[in-house]
Amino acid sequence: MSRRLSRGVSWSSTGDTPRSERGQAVSGVLSIQASVLHDFYVQVLVRTGVPEADAHLAAAVRLESALRLPAGLDAFTVIRLQNTVRRLQAGGINPTPRLRMVQEHATSALLDGDNGLGAVVGTRAMDYCLSKAHQQGFALVGVRNSTTLEMMAYYAMRALEHQTIGFAATNTELKIGLPPWGGVTPALGNNPFAIAIPGGQGPALVLDMSVIATRPQGVAGEGETSTRGAIGNAFLPRPVIGSIKAMVSP
Repeated sequence: MSRRLSRGVSWSSTGDTPRSERGQAVSGVLSIQASVLHDFYVQVLVRTGVPEADAHLAAAVRLESALRLPAGLDAFTVIRLQNTVRRLQAGGINPTPRLRMVQEHATSALLDGDNGLGAVVGTRAMDYCLSKAHQQGFALVGVRNSTTLEMMAYYAMRALEHQTIGFAATNTELKIGLPPWGGVTPALGNNPFAIAIPGGQGPALVLDMSVIATRPQGVAGEGETSTRGAIGNAFLPRPVIGSIKAMVSP
């Protein structure tokens, strides 16, 4: 079994050397099996005080993101995990949040995430939203007091197995934002959103994007000198910090 992504590299589930479409070995790239990466994520989070069940939820989001990255598992992805661990250790993220509904209506609800891991809060919020939608035909669940959600499409795509349209969106920090037209002070976040639409007998339609183009932490990637607009480009690659790359085998 192999998985082929947009840059023409297939990743073997056997852990073989990554090869291009022409069968040539890709140099300087590690091959990591998905199960190994998933277990690593779980162990790291559990050691920082996250319950094992929640660690599995968070690991699932990060793993899906790694499998879908056209560049594979880049250094920026690793740095994000490092930042999460530091925030858990410093008390910036609550490893054992007590989630509670602060508002509840027939087709809507507001969930307080108690500053827990965004992947955990977001997954539980989406699943609760789907349960309400199953009863009412439509539902919307908002979240407050949460943290970084990682891959937005993950939450929207949870609706696909129910043959339901899923939508997920969040706001972001202004430090990765954009000044208004004619301004100089960042005031608009990149506010990512995702939508997943079942395709019937064909493949589903999934869109995951932000409303502006940014560089992570303001760091340019190798050979990159300017930022392109996000809308209108087929693909805006995430800059790679350093030269660490890895391919994740499903």
